[in-house]
Amino acid sequence: MRGNHDILDPAGFFDGGRDLTGHVRKVADHLWLAGIGWFGDRPYDTPGESDLEKVCDSVRRQVLRQVLPSDRLILLTHYPAKVPGLFPLAGYAVGGVLDCVRRLVEDLKPVAVVQGHVHEWFGTSATFEYAGGRSLLVNPGPSGAILKMAIETGRVSCEFCEGDPP
Repeated sequence: MRGNHDILDPAGFFDGGRDLTGHVRKVADHLWLAGIGWFGDRPYDTPGESDLEKVCDSVRRQVLRQVLPSDRLILLTHYPAKVPGLFPLAGYAVGGVLDCVRRLVEDLKPVAVVQGHVHEWFGTSATFEYAGGRSLLVNPGPSGAILKMAIETGRVSCEFCEGDPP
């Protein structure tokens, strides 16, 4: 997912892979990935609600059209959901922690949300419980994390990787 420091792509990282920003992809039977990202003109640009609301709305429409209620969804997002009380909000990070992402999580009920942006949260996870659902929020950081999921039940666990990024 592209974030505020992913303005240029001289190595072709995003061209060589599949950038899921604004897209929903089936990756296995009954398992889908949806992506939310955004980047501005400068590394210090972070999106406001109106910037990311359009991407969230597009992802919402695609999921509602393609993903069956019995399927599982994992949401990948550079900018995390604003969920007061789960993770401490650092002063600089408040601009990149968004209500529109939280609303999307509440609407789509993904089994897991893999999010970035806030460096202080790297290597942490928490369960976000809301009306009608719960999602595991994972902040892997540069070392990464491994998600394990039982497709039948939708139960997800997370193991954080240590050391250098995989």
